[in-house]
Amino acid sequence: MPLPVPKYPELILTPYPTLPATKSAEKLLRQLSDKELKTDDTYSVTKAGVTAPAGKNYLYTLAPYWWECNGKWERRDGQRNPFCDKADGQKQLQDMSLALHTLSFAAQALGNNDYAERAIKLVRAFFLDEETKMCPEVLYSQCCLGDDPVCGDKTFIISSRYLILASQAFRVLPMPDDVAGGVKAWVGAQLAWIDSSQQGADAKASGNNITDWLHALYASHLAYLDNAKAQEYAQGVLSSLTGKSPADTFAPELERTRPRHYTQFTLEPLFILAPIAGNGTPPPEVTAWLKGLLEFARTVPAGELEVDREADERFVPGLAWFDRLLARWEGGDVPEQEPDGSAWEGGWNQRARLSWALI
Repeated sequence: MPLPVPKYPELILTPYPTLPATKSAEKLLRQLSDKELKTDDTYSVTKAGVTAPAGKNYLYTLAPYWWECNGKWERRDGQRNPFCDKADGQKQLQDMSLALHTLSFAAQALGNNDYAERAIKLVRAFFLDEETKMCPEVLYSQCCLGDDPVCGDKTFIISSRYLILASQAFRVLPMPDDVAGGVKAWVGAQLAWIDSSQQGADAKASGNNITDWLHALYASHLAYLDNAKAQEYAQGVLSSLTGKSPADTFAPELERTRPRHYTQFTLEPLFILAPIAGNGTPPPEVTAWLKGLLEFARTVPAGELEVDREADERFVPGLAWFDRLLARWEGGDVPEQEPDGSAWEGGWNQRARLSWALI
């Protein structure tokens, strides 16, 4: 049975924003940040409905494609088990990252110190305060309850990928010395864990979108700590990828149940990684390679599960984000008109419109 169409499209994560922000981006930054100022709530993995076996400070998520059937667990690719939402640490992480990203770039673009203070409060709660901080080691993400003991695996990067937005925010948010020092230590500890852990090694060796997202997160963290090292890292990764044809690049995803979805999901980390390699603008050969990937993506047919969810009127508008990025990098005319979002009941929400405006 085909998957239902959600009310809103999934958010596409994009590279470090274009600065200075456009007028349309400033307007959306102000609107969303003003909403954030109306609440005093913070975000924390410790607020999740279900917490990790080793303690509340670990990000704990359940692998979404595993289903219990007659006492046994089976994987159904592309079919999300709603039970996994009970461990909602990932939602806390994603909501924090989105709020922090919005507030930090609003403070930078609009000079509003209230936005910066609210952002710093979120940072303290999620990354620094002993009671509420998330451990940088992602040991219990994407767990299958059929495993004994319950533990995470290489797909930890999928549930933690929104931390890319947090790393982007750290680069512009003015923080007190103690906060900045604590954040740098946290980010450095997560990179060290990725380098030393089996989960990190497995993610790097996965050879599909898991590896691509791992590199995008790693390079984004490095861009905050040491931009020169980030550039070198991204260049090294891309040099090993740009020789691959589009068909080879997407091969692992084309064999899955939702080839259109996973093709677009692969484009996201590659487009995030690319400008880091060029310190803002991708090297020309990388841009040309990405262009080829995007053209190939347009030809991918929908799988049976996604014939409605990724029908042309929804799949093609999602690809427009990547067209806009390429136009920006190539110095051509960048379309201001948003893609048609009328194929979803709710259309583009404010955060999606901001993502578009920040390109």
